[in-house]
Amino acid sequence: MYKVFLFFIFANHCLLFSETRYKINNLELNQTHSYAYCINNHGEVCGTFNALNSGGGYNSAFYWSPDMGLIDLPEGEFFTPNNMNDAGMITGNKGLFKGYMIDVKGSSIDLGNYHPQSINNNNISVGSYVGGTSRMPYQKVQENGAESIKCNYNDNLNLAERYRTKKRRCKRVESIVSAINNLNEIVGTVTAYGVPIIGIPDGCISHAFLLRGAEMIEIGKNYSAVDINDKSQVLLVETGKTCITSFVWDNGNFTPLWNGGWPKAINNNGSVVGFSLNGAAVVWENGKVNLLYDLLENPEGWEKLCVAEDINDRGEIVGYGIYEGCQAAFLLTPCK
Repeated sequence: MYKVFLFFIFANHCLLFSETRYKINNLELNQTHSYAYCINNHGEVCGTFNALNSGGGYNSAFYWSPDMGLIDLPEGEFFTPNNMNDAGMITGNKGLFKGYMIDVKGSSIDLGNYHPQSINNNNISVGSYVGGTSRMPYQKVQENGAESIKCNYNDNLNLAERYRTKKRRCKRVESIVSAINNLNEIVGTVTAYGVPIIGIPDGCISHAFLLRGAEMIEIGKNYSAVDINDKSQVLLVETGKTCITSFVWDNGNFTPLWNGGWPKAINNNGSVVGFSLNGAAVVWENGKVNLLYDLLENPEGWEKLCVAEDINDRGEIVGYGIYEGCQAAFLLTPCK
């Protein structure tokens, strides 16, 4: 009886404190150079691929779902998806200067000279305007499935100009928007050039910000904002040091994640994915960072997982690595 009791305690301890293990899927993208960039809460994935035997030298965008499998996207050639919401609305860029919102059902909307970075479940896409010395963030909205697009929050999101009015000594100010959550809270970074810094005649300082409606909240100096979840937790990198450090900001509290590399995404459970200093995909959860390759149940054929790009609320992770000598997209599913 005593031995049974000890075994029960040990088994439950392992369940509570052991790391999550994952099954890996290459999304039917055999024999292609491929990258998976985003996943929504239905397990739908989008990314890009370049068939080895195409000879075209360009990437095409793909969409993959557990039910439909792999399909090509409209406007797929040269299109790079950046984010996808739970309704399957995708936002991204075609080439360097053309932004699009794409519905997996087949429609696409030209956003013009715009770099869309994120889209929420309200179909609001945020990003940065292309043109001029100041990259002015703004957002566009798709309404009722129609192709009518309007600018929204334009005055509030002209963060470069708002910052410039406070810091008149700056020679140039740029701003970019990184992400929007389902509360319509927006995060991004203002960079001020020509700031007087001891020993640096033309220095620059980055300021991470959180935008709630018309209120602009400065998170910290020498930080860049990467992502935000629906709990208003902001994923940051500290940019003022030689070795980059990742943080989660939660209502004024900074939690360090790992040194070097770069964080990519945070889900509503507070789990973070990205890559480490040596170029390996990592996950941070429960206060600990782990190499994702070490958590695979069966890594057969996979030599390395390089970058984890996104994680959904089910703990599914997408990114890319090396599979049988080729750059390949992956989907990691937690083992039950």
